[in-house]
Amino acid sequence: MIKRGDKKGSHVGVMISFVIFITFVIFIYSIVQPALNVQRDKESLSSSLEIGILKKVSYDLTSGTILLKDSLGVGCVELNWAQEELGIGKNIAVKGDSGVMLGSYTPSSGQKDIIVQGTGTPENILKVHYSPILDEAETVSLICTELEEGEDYTLGLIKTQKYLFEVKMTELIKEYSYRYEDLKTELNILEGMDFGYGLILSNGTTIETNGDEPQTNIYIEQTPIQYVNLNGDIVTGYLKTKIW
Repeated sequence: MIKRGDKKGSHVGVMISFVIFITFVIFIYSIVQPALNVQRDKESLSSSLEIGILKKVSYDLTSGTILLKDSLGVGCVELNWAQEELGIGKNIAVKGDSGVMLGSYTPSSGQKDIIVQGTGTPENILKVHYSPILDEAETVSLICTELEEGEDYTLGLIKTQKYLFEVKMTELIKEYSYRYEDLKTELNILEGMDFGYGLILSNGTTIETNGDEPQTNIYIEQTPIQYVNLNGDIVTGYLKTKIW
């Protein structure tokens, strides 16, 4: 039989244990919470940094497909008014369905044509890429087989999308070494925090900034992304952001 005094003592013991437990929880929370807040700040800042970088290195790329009535092998063809039909300018790159990059030019006549030089491999479909970031096609005077839209070639799918360009990302990485403070302001990096960035290429190679990065307490995020490489191909890689 439990005496009334013993029951009262047991209640006091439970209350003391409860107070100790709550005090312990508050103590742990006070230690962990600042670190959690910092981590959340880094995650939020990393997302903001990613958006800022993409704005700086992403541009529209218009891609148009041209289906040839007769294959292009050797020699060259002049696609009459193809620039106008595609709604593009002179900053172009042309690739055949074999995957080979073809010579692409514009005529000295000033007409909005596209001249494509064959490589000897039969090409039935041409993929034309246009972006102000691409080099402007050389103007040439060549005697080529002239092709008319609707008779000798037809237009397939034409689409415009925004892509990260490797060449612009490389330029931004170079800027990091001599424009760090300016970039920090432009990319809205908080006072007291530092940052870095890079691009993991489709072949696994990483090009990135080299700052005074710590070994610990650094937040790194890698986001899958399609980008235009130095050959004008659309490939998959990862945009890398670093906050510490």
